[in-house]
Amino acid sequence: MHIVFVATELDPVVSGAAGALIADLGSRLADAGHRVEVLLVGHQPEDAPAPSLPVTWVPPGVPDREAPDQWQADSRAVARAITELAELPDLVEFQDAGGLGMWALMRRVSLGLSDVALTVRMHGPNDLQFERMGISADHEPVLRTMEAEAFRMADAVVVASSGLAGLVGDRYGIEPERIRIGTPPVADLDPIELIPEAGPEVVCFGPLGEQAGSEDLVRAVVPLLAARPNLVLRFIGQDGRLSGTGGS
Repeated sequence: MHIVFVATELDPVVSGAAGALIADLGSRLADAGHRVEVLLVGHQPEDAPAPSLPVTWVPPGVPDREAPDQWQADSRAVARAITELAELPDLVEFQDAGGLGMWALMRRVSLGLSDVALTVRMHGPNDLQFERMGISADHEPVLRTMEAEAFRMADAVVVASSGLAGLVGDRYGIEPERIRIGTPPVADLDPIELIPEAGPEVVCFGPLGEQAGSEDLVRAVVPLLAARPNLVLRFIGQDGRLSGTGGS
């Protein structure tokens, strides 16, 4: 199968959780015999490390009357890049952020993509992040609409868990048969010698901040801490950024 991932991140070229998943999953699919490539939206950094997958850089779109903002211009640029591939893929998986898939999904017939499966993977749409962080509901309306409509028009929406399947179905009105659970691959870790702590410990690995759900985890673990005084919650990762002020 010929598979194309469309994203703004790809580990280690452009850092980010979505890019780490694409790099790992894409490499596993390639090892299994599939043809995999990535359309990466953005300007190629100087001295960027070599990616593990074939990459075509898609320069950010230029807004005009047809695509009057950057979000729509980028989505149009991606759609055109797909049609310009030497051979149309069997499946295209778009990241959700930025609504990158909307232009291709809205115009799939005129673009000649009727026979290509167009899917969207839920990494964490801006709409949900804005809501959780208390940002006004009228902030970035075009972006929010594009992400939501890409979910609704996709042939399938890929989510990481059954819980997210329910959330996506309820929030965006997606039929269960169009939701696929695709648990992110977890790399094997080399065993090391450890001396276990005397008491139980919960470890959260990742950036400390709103978008990573750090506050949610603290709230969720409070009842456990009350019931088990010897339990320890430990965060391991860099400091995050407050969306409202930009501070720590």
